[in-house]
Amino acid sequence: MSDKYQSPTQLAEVQRSHDHEDKETVYYRQRKDGGWDVQTPVDNEFWGFMHSGSEETAQQLIRKKWDYRYNPDPDDFEDRS
Repeated sequence: MSDKYQSPTQLAEVQRSHDHEDKETVYYRQRKDGGWDVQTPVDNEFWGFMHSGSEETAQQLIRKKWDYRYNPDPDDFEDRS
């Protein structure tokens, strides 16, 4: 594990459409400063996703942004907003 991170890499499986087999994996990990980084299927590296918060909050925001079951119009993985 890098000196930058305080937690090992975790994964969240997100469903991208109404098709239950349309799933992708988003990786996430907590930085030592308390923020969270993610890596989506289109990313070559992790990028800053949240400035702070719990792992549960990170998981909820990942689902809200990219999971069809929580957002019927999920963001593209390229959208870093």
